[in-house]
Amino acid sequence: MTKPTKWGPFDRFVASVAAPMTQSNIDGYDLEALAHVVGDERVRAEDILLERLDQGDGRAVDALAFIHSTRALLPLQKKLSKSVGAHLRVAAALAMHRLGEDSGLDAVICGPRNGWVIEKMAAASALASFAGPQAEAALLDALTDPEDDVKAGALSALVTRYDLTNYQGSFKQPLGLMYARVASPLATVRSDALAELRALFASLNAGRSPAELGLTLVANDEADPLRGFVASQQNPDAPALSLDGLESLSPPERKWVEDLLTVRMVNDPRAVLALEHLGPKRSEAARRELSAQAKP
Repeated sequence: MTKPTKWGPFDRFVASVAAPMTQSNIDGYDLEALAHVVGDERVRAEDILLERLDQGDGRAVDALAFIHSTRALLPLQKKLSKSVGAHLRVAAALAMHRLGEDSGLDAVICGPRNGWVIEKMAAASALASFAGPQAEAALLDALTDPEDDVKAGALSALVTRYDLTNYQGSFKQPLGLMYARVASPLATVRSDALAELRALFASLNAGRSPAELGLTLVANDEADPLRGFVASQQNPDAPALSLDGLESLSPPERKWVEDLLTVRMVNDPRAVLALEHLGPKRSEAARRELSAQAKP
């Protein structure tokens, strides 16, 4: 009886390409095996991937970028055509970027403005990899998308671009709370958040640090006066929010409280009363908008 031949990396890679697409392999081929394919087999693997790309198999895009295939640049460029599906266009542009070619940026920028939600989210995620003001402007524009998931994806991409992921862990941080602000049903709150983000990124580009811009704040709701304030808002039976001692807060803490109240005011009338008591002028437009919506 002949002993079965042990499969090498090339055989395992080819098997992953030939396997029917299922939920387990929808994200790509066996790149671990591909990483160990060398010599003539490497060229053959590249030929297989280029053929798959020509057939419109999006899994080949990532694999070609993975092996740094310069032969793929022209075929990938052909996938930037508007006649190609948005998801494949974005994937091709991102693969070209990984290969050192950024001419696909325009194809990605079109993504957040058009297409299905999942396509716009993929485009926003891809834009995080592109440097320069054009990509940033597209992400800021995506923050005005009607879909909350797209706005969240665009903000996440901007946070990644500026290496700010450590400052968005929870609503206790200004940047974490920003996700709720850009998704507010009140246009005035969204507009205020967008203006703040534009100013924030301009300041970061000018060399200011996250600490200087107040992004390192973590609201301490385990000590007064924030403990009482947060506890009262979590208690639906409390007739009013506790504002005792809030005048002692630092300006960044005070702003965090006001931002939290503008997020909550849509569903909690007590937040409106609290804002009226605290009196921040920048919340007046939001209060007027909410009042106008409430009128029959």
